Amino acid sequence: MRRVLVTRPEPGASATAQALRSAGFDPVVLPLTEIRPLSVPEAGLSAVDAIALTSANAIRHAPDRLLAAIRTIPLHAVGATSAQAARDAGLANVIAGPGDAAGLASAMGETLAPGSTVVYLCGKVRKPDFELGLRGRGIRVIPVETYDTVPMVVADGDLNRVESEKLFAVLVHSARAAKALAALATRPAMAHLFEGTHLVAISRRAAAPAEAVFAGRIVVARQPTEAAMIEALAASG
Repeated sequence: MRRVLVTRPEPGASATAQALRSAGFDPVVLPLTEIRPLSVPEAGLSAVDAIALTSANAIRHAPDRLLAAIRTIPLHAVGATSAQAARDAGLANVIAGPGDAAGLASAMGETLAPGSTVVYLCGKVRKPDFELGLRGRGIRVIPVETYDTVPMVVADGDLNRVESEKLFAVLVHSARAAKALAALATRPAMAHLFEGTHLVAISRRAAAPAEAVFAGRIVVARQPTEAAMIEALAASG
């Protein structure tokens, strides 16, 4: 069975591993980043027209007082996974978007009038595109950072479960994970495991920090979803 390294943090790593097993792969879970909750300051939400969500982690790490304050405000989630996370958190008015941030900004721009105010639940590390997309439509955006993504220290002892044989592929969900992967794959003791290994990335941006190490072996999902990543993985050989 083809071995696939899963580099995303929990709780997503376990869900990805299960999806890989269902698709006939042998997952090896080794998170290269960690999600850490941030202290969220009190914010006035009396004049908010909508909530935006592009990451399930942003709602998972939102404090209870914030969830209570936004429970009935329309929440626009980027896709099905983040929408379900919002529903699981008890939010009552959740709208699932098209699956990518650009599409969500476009959909919200059609729904909300210029001058509307949107609270954007997000991570400390993020691309500016979504916020710029809304602001370009005359919508005020208030980012509320609920979590940070930090690199994990991978000790040699953590590599024991990886070192049995070569890896067919490695999945990368973020640029930070790709940067950590590039460092891992160039360790003298690890390089042999990645010979011929495919890198399957959720986006071209996510793959960029590892392009030099995996030159000619990078596959980018057609959509920024895990289902599309596993589809690309299956098609890569």
